[in-house]
Amino acid sequence: MSFLVLIVVCSLLSPSGVAPIQDTTPVAQALPTSRVPLATADLSTPETCVKTFIAAFNRLDMKTIAQCVSGATDSPQVQLLECSLKASLAKEMLLLTLSKLQVKEDGDNAVIRFQLSANMPGGPQEGTQKLIREGVDWKIFCPMSEQVASSSAKQVLAQNVLQPLASLVRYPGVVLRARQATALANARLFTMVSAQSASDHGGQFRFTNASFRKEMETYFLDFPDNLDDDIRSPLDPPGTISYKFNSSLTGKRVSRIAYPERTVMIFEGEWRSPPFRYDGKALIGFVDGHAAFVTPEESQKLIWTAASLARIRSSKQTRSQYPVARSDR
Repeated sequence: MSFLVLIVVCSLLSPSGVAPIQDTTPVAQALPTSRVPLATADLSTPETCVKTFIAAFNRLDMKTIAQCVSGATDSPQVQLLECSLKASLAKEMLLLTLSKLQVKEDGDNAVIRFQLSANMPGGPQEGTQKLIREGVDWKIFCPMSEQVASSSAKQVLAQNVLQPLASLVRYPGVVLRARQATALANARLFTMVSAQSASDHGGQFRFTNASFRKEMETYFLDFPDNLDDDIRSPLDPPGTISYKFNSSLTGKRVSRIAYPERTVMIFEGEWRSPPFRYDGKALIGFVDGHAAFVTPEESQKLIWTAASLARIRSSKQTRSQYPVARSDR
């Protein structure tokens, strides 16, 4: 499950009418270009730990959140999650409010009951969360990370909100791998649909990048909402068209394209300059219908301008001049 699903979960909550116990600075004003954590992270009691966690979330301050979660560190992956959260919440500001806290301590363990609401339609949600004491600090305890990545939104909602939010920083790799798998599946989908479109037009690409989305609508008539979801990478905010079509293929016949397994058809970012944002790799869909993550070194060997078989043969170029990127993982 993409971490963005967790934002959907939170969006189902609404204010409870009680005064917020967290930092009330508007999120729009709490998105500094530099990573400025809260002035203090009070972890002296289970209550203050949870309150600090919520205050940090309302500032999208993953560095402080990491201090509140047992086993979490302020790693580069956590910093990437922070950037993605800021992008996903850029248009819809989300403020959480915590209330009705009840704590039961047992030595170095504690269980806290709470009610959580947000500034969006819906009702407040009740939940429980386990904390453990590490030295003089209390930390949120987050086991079962794989469940957070694979559960549906309904399953997460049936549990509680603190657990999956905390898991973002405790197990960032799990969340990032889930998002990476979703992005690869999306790229494969549009690669195959584009190939199908060419097949439906006599084996020729009849559209450009400018008309790419409109062409895709033809194949999503029964599922129009799915197109908006699938054409956006889980790394990008809602409304983004993440995947682009290589317009150098426009007017070309698939059967006459040399080395379709090496020729770029679907990409992100700019032509010839895809972003390497999936663990240092870029996501590419190829004319032969497969999609792959490629390293910067492999990207230098991609074919961006479709070459015809006739031109390749006349210039006596060989297949070794166009080595394939083999990182379909």
